[in-house]
Amino acid sequence: MPFCLFLLANISLAEDQILSHDKKYIGVKDNNIYIYKGIRYAQPPLNQNRWNSPQDIENEEYPIQATKFGNACMQTNRLTIWSKQNVFINGGDVNKVVDDLTFDEDCLFLNVWTPVNEENKKLPIMLFIHGGSNRSGSGHDQQLRNGAHLAKQGVILVTINYRLNIFGFLSHEGLNLQSNNNSSGNYAILDQIKAIKWIRKNASTFGGDPDNITIFGQSAGGRNILGLLVSPLAKGIFDKAIIQGIGIGNFKPMKSTLKDHTSLTDALFKKYPETSNLQKIEILRSLPAEKLFNWYFNSGGYTKNVVAGPVNDSFVINTSEIIGPKLNTYKIIIGHNSEEWGNFALTNRKTYKRNYTNVEFSPQNLSPEKKRKIQSLLRGYPDNFSKWERYGTAKVWSCSVNKFTSNLAKDNNSIYQYIFSHKRPSQNKSWGTGHSFELPYIFGNTEDLPMGKSDYKVEGYFLSYWTNFAKYGNPNSEGLPQWNPSNQYSAYLNLNKKPEMQEGFDQEICDTLE
Repeated sequence: MPFCLFLLANISLAEDQILSHDKKYIGVKDNNIYIYKGIRYAQPPLNQNRWNSPQDIENEEYPIQATKFGNACMQTNRLTIWSKQNVFINGGDVNKVVDDLTFDEDCLFLNVWTPVNEENKKLPIMLFIHGGSNRSGSGHDQQLRNGAHLAKQGVILVTINYRLNIFGFLSHEGLNLQSNNNSSGNYAILDQIKAIKWIRKNASTFGGDPDNITIFGQSAGGRNILGLLVSPLAKGIFDKAIIQGIGIGNFKPMKSTLKDHTSLTDALFKKYPETSNLQKIEILRSLPAEKLFNWYFNSGGYTKNVVAGPVNDSFVINTSEIIGPKLNTYKIIIGHNSEEWGNFALTNRKTYKRNYTNVEFSPQNLSPEKKRKIQSLLRGYPDNFSKWERYGTAKVWSCSVNKFTSNLAKDNNSIYQYIFSHKRPSQNKSWGTGHSFELPYIFGNTEDLPMGKSDYKVEGYFLSYWTNFAKYGNPNSEGLPQWNPSNQYSAYLNLNKKPEMQEGFDQEICDTLE
């Protein structure tokens, strides 16, 4: 008997532990859900693998314990503060927000929740790409650490970590020179492609269908999905996409990105102007991860969001446009929350004080005529903050998403648009439905939040619509309010306790801004 089979035959499992179908991973069974945490999908991106494509894992010894989350990628605890802020606004207890992430450069891990599948059917796979401005976040953030609620709907849920900030997005001439493709800057996107390919290859390990993968993501995760929609390297590796809470902006061109990133990194070498670009990269590679990140943070790169997003590098992404190029799928749900802008307008995230409350509503950089029209459209809103909230959401989110759906819907009847507008009964009434407020409902992780009857209703809608779409490419099923595909007028489902179809969210503001 081969040694590896001998080991497998002599495994001693705890009462709640289980083996994956191929006996490679030891997970945990919890209420008919099999859970596998902290599985590597690529080699640690250390040393020469820093700022390189993710590399295949070699010579693993099975079975692998997959019962604990892996490290989160290098970052601050920004997302924990954000989670506390949203829990506070929604009337929950901020002291129950978990703050136990370990940050490390060795962080390319994924997590899997799969339902007990006695009929051995190939189950649809939903792979979630977390948000966090591409500076922070992980596959086991506060709202993601329990995927059982989604998996109970008959899907396999996968959450992933990917490289962030300067580790995931640095563009540099020195890196271009080392690349076979004269490119740099999209290492996080390459991580996501690697994770999708890994789950395709290993789908049978967890009972999944490699040809029925839905990628979904929120905020920066949604932004990265836009990159995956146009990347030639992601063609054919996923079937559907759900994009939550992101405006549709263009990808930065390589030339300007190189200038921004190089000016940041060159600050380290200002006393040594003779250092070549190749030497600079090797010096940066030799720095311990914590030292490199601390320099990046202290230089202002982190807070100013420099080195944090996909770039048109002519290889991973070869376009600066998102409206126009051929996409890798046209089975898409896209939308955002009705007041996304509101919880960005905070002067102090620790005391949850709002900015703009006492700032007169007077939008800048508009002609006098357009300003008067916008002010007239928002005259019925009760205070300055709610006007800024509505205007900011339209300008950053609604107008670009409407343009995206109206363009695509001309030739496709598989584009579904939504606006999430539900107000939790326990929510602070002066806030609208802000950024990330949908996540507890989608993942069913509402234990730390007060739940009313309407909240349970909304949770049920999200779980049903999202998983129906993953299964069939259509969010509808018997008993659900009808969700029609979008059209040239940006038809959308207003998703609240009584979902209904409407058209052109914020479109009057958008028409005025044109």
